[in-house]
Amino acid sequence: MKNEKTVFKRWAQNLGLLFGSVILILLFFEIGVRIFSPQFPLELKGLYKSDPVLNIRVVPNYNRKNRCQEYSTLIQTNSIGLRDREYPEHDLAHFRILVLGDSFTFGIGVNLEDTYLKVLEKRLNEEYPGKKFEVINCGVPGVGTDYEYHFLKDIGIRFKPDLVLVGFFIGNDVSDTIFGHDLIEIKDGMLWYKKKMSQDFRLSPYQKKRKEAFLNALKNYQIRKSLQAEGKGLVRRLIDRIEQDLVSILEPPKNFLRNNSHAYLFLCYRYNLIRERLFGTNLSPFPEFRNFLNRYGYGMYRVKYPKDLEEAWALTNSWLKKIDQLAKTWGGKSVIVVIPSPNQVHADPLSIEGNRSANESNLFDFEKPQKVIKAFGDENGIPVCDLLPIFKEVGKRERLYYRYNLHWNKNGHRLAGLLIYKKLKADRLLPERDKVKQ
Repeated sequence: MKNEKTVFKRWAQNLGLLFGSVILILLFFEIGVRIFSPQFPLELKGLYKSDPVLNIRVVPNYNRKNRCQEYSTLIQTNSIGLRDREYPEHDLAHFRILVLGDSFTFGIGVNLEDTYLKVLEKRLNEEYPGKKFEVINCGVPGVGTDYEYHFLKDIGIRFKPDLVLVGFFIGNDVSDTIFGHDLIEIKDGMLWYKKKMSQDFRLSPYQKKRKEAFLNALKNYQIRKSLQAEGKGLVRRLIDRIEQDLVSILEPPKNFLRNNSHAYLFLCYRYNLIRERLFGTNLSPFPEFRNFLNRYGYGMYRVKYPKDLEEAWALTNSWLKKIDQLAKTWGGKSVIVVIPSPNQVHADPLSIEGNRSANESNLFDFEKPQKVIKAFGDENGIPVCDLLPIFKEVGKRERLYYRYNLHWNKNGHRLAGLLIYKKLKADRLLPERDKVKQ
């Protein structure tokens, strides 16, 4: 008995020593990375605050560096939370363009003067010497068209813009609209999906409906009996449920490490660099985010949409129409700027890892989202600026998006600003030179 206690004690000491050594090594590794190769999380801590009307708002007078492996930029907001300079509410001496959108419009990855809005503003003032144009940045990272309508109604309306541009990102604006900004909450000044939402985050609405249909079917004895005969199918479902539970358990510590550990970010980037060199795929530093976008995004490219995706587009378009109608109440107009997904520009979508079924190219049309928006614009008399054709052409010669961050670099913003200017001029949405408000 005494020998057993001695052996147990020795094993406990060895395990404690091993555990302590691992912790010490990780601690020294963390310190070393912070000193010699500091990493920077993609999240902007403290950027958001709760709002009684909009649910979330960008905080006023924010001032912080946004740095990662690919860029270092300064994020500053004005007294009402816009990433822009101060503007008087009513100034008839200016032709004003207000731009709604998500993180592309906000300008993640570039300084304010390099955003497509300021590229457009500069070009307008150069082409109309002696005239005054203002392009106001109302972008808010992480939102969809539902939020943008309410933002225009609550805040943007005070500027009475002559034009309202909606920067519509193909990658996630439909999904952001479906989920709704009311399912987002603020923690430590960052956006988080509420608990119930985060549990289902990796399921598209179509998958959710299939899951609900399956659970309802189980209530029926006849179907339940037939499923029992298919033991393999039940085992597969059990394994899937375990995997989902594991993801839910591991997500909080992963988020903590992502937001606080330089060593974790260091290893994430190196791991994905190795995977990219081995497999030649375009990877995000955070695979779970990339996989979610790809999985949901491929539904957007189907030649024939399932019913729920048709409903999702209908909901999204209804908010775009409300934005246009609201702008008309003060004599303004709206324009939809379609921002392509990086996979449409820099990579062959059929080769993306994890989407083997996409090889049946007759099932997919990788310009389908742009066609849907153009058809909506034609039907409702709303001009649509489609950036994809020129982006694809220029993207063959130079990178327009960051490799990992998914947003435009300076080249992408510069090209977008130029194309939007040409569209506005071609559609005669700009005032004649002798009729610009003096």
